[in-house]
Amino acid sequence: MGRFLLWMAGWAALCLACEKGDEFVGQQLVPNTRLEVQLVDTFTVSTATVRGDTFLTSLDTIMLAGRLADATTGELRAGSFTNLTYATNSFPELTQIRYDSLVLLLPYTYAYGDTLRAFSLGLHALAEPFDAARTYSNRDALAYDPAPLATQTLVPRPRFGDRTLRLRLPDALGRRLYDDLRNRVVSDQETLEAFLRGFALVETGQSNAVLGFSTENSALRLYYRDLTSDADKSRYLDFRLGAQRFNRLTTSWQNTPLAGMQNRSDAVSSRATNHLSFVHPAAGLRTRLTLPDLQGLKSLDKFLAINHAELVIHPVRSGLRDNAPPPAQLVLYETNSLHEQLSPVYAVGTSPVVATYGLNSLSPEGEDEYVFNLTNYVSAVLMGQVRQRPLILNSANRGMVERLALGSRQYPTATDRIQLRVFFTRTN
Repeated sequence: MGRFLLWMAGWAALCLACEKGDEFVGQQLVPNTRLEVQLVDTFTVSTATVRGDTFLTSLDTIMLAGRLADATTGELRAGSFTNLTYATNSFPELTQIRYDSLVLLLPYTYAYGDTLRAFSLGLHALAEPFDAARTYSNRDALAYDPAPLATQTLVPRPRFGDRTLRLRLPDALGRRLYDDLRNRVVSDQETLEAFLRGFALVETGQSNAVLGFSTENSALRLYYRDLTSDADKSRYLDFRLGAQRFNRLTTSWQNTPLAGMQNRSDAVSSRATNHLSFVHPAAGLRTRLTLPDLQGLKSLDKFLAINHAELVIHPVRSGLRDNAPPPAQLVLYETNSLHEQLSPVYAVGTSPVVATYGLNSLSPEGEDEYVFNLTNYVSAVLMGQVRQRPLILNSANRGMVERLALGSRQYPTATDRIQLRVFFTRTN
C-alpha cells in the first residue's frame, strides 16, 4: 500500500504541474507546495433492497424451469413456453418406413441451486396459441393442459456427465403426428400449430434449483424405422423448439422481510434483512445505494483532487462450491423515487461503468469481489457536473437466474462489507 500511495502522489504532482483547468480539481499548484495522497474508506454506504420492473423474456435463448426458495428473499418459480418449428420432410413419398417413438430432447446448459435434491419436470401441451404479433414478459403466461404429456425426475449434473433430458411422449400422439405427416395433414407451420400449439415446461416437485435449457439444441424428435434394407435402420425427424418462446418468472415474498414491498417506491433497508441487500434479477430484486457522505470531501482541509475512487463489493456466500454463483457482471444506474433505472453511471465518456466478478482461486479464504471504478463519477459529482442521486445495483444480464447477497457497512463480517474507497491529494 505504501508503494501505491507513493506512486499516486507522484502521479498527482505530475498532473497538477502539467495541466491547467478548474482550480477545484487541483490543477493550479503553488510552487514548492508539498503534496500528499490520503485514503478515506469509512464512507457511509446505505443499502436497501428494491423491486424491479417487468422485462421482456421473448428473446431469451435459455428456457427456464424450477423453483428457488429462501427465508429472506422468498420463492421464485420459473417456467417456460415454446412452440415448434415445422421440419420439411418427404414422409408422403416414403413407402417403407414405420413409426418408432416421439421424444423431446432438452439439453440443459446450467443448473442453479441445490443439485443434490431430485428435480421433477412436467411437459404440458399448450391449450392456447402464441400471438405472433406480441412480445411476452416475465409475468405473462399461456394456458396449458393440466395433465402432463410426460414427466421426468432427475438429480441434475451441473458440471459433468450427460445433461440432456429425454421425455418420451405418448405413442398415441406420436402415431397421430406420424400419420398426419404421411397423409399431408401436417404440411407446414400453420398445420403443425393446429396439431400441437407448443409446450409448457413446469417444475412439478419441491426442488430448490432452476435448470436452463438450450433453445438452440432442443428438439421434438420423431423416430422412425427405415425398412428399405435388411438393416432396419433408425432414422429421425427433428422439430426445433423456440421460434416463439418466453419465460415466466413469479415471486412470492410472503412471510419474509421483503413482504412490505408492494409498490415500486418501497424499499427494505438492509437493517431488516440481517444487514444484507440483494440482486436477484429473475426475482425482480435489486439493491439501492446512497452515498450521503460524498459531498463532505469538498470540506476537507487543503483538499485538491480526486486521484482514484472505487466501490468494492464482496458477495456473501455459504461457500464457493454452493452451486449458486453470483452474477458475472454488475452495472450501476442512477435512480429516482420509483427505483427506475435511469442513466448508467459512466466510467469515461459514454462507457458505462461495469464491475466483473473476480475470484482469487489461490486464496484459502476464497476471496471474491466486484470493483467499480467510480473516479470519473465521484469527480463529476463534486464539481457539480452530475446531480447526485441514489444508485441502483443490478446484474448486467437480468434474465439469468443468479443471486447476489452483499453485506452492508454494518454486516458482522468485516471482510464482506461494502466499501467506498477514495484516494485524494491534499496540500501539506
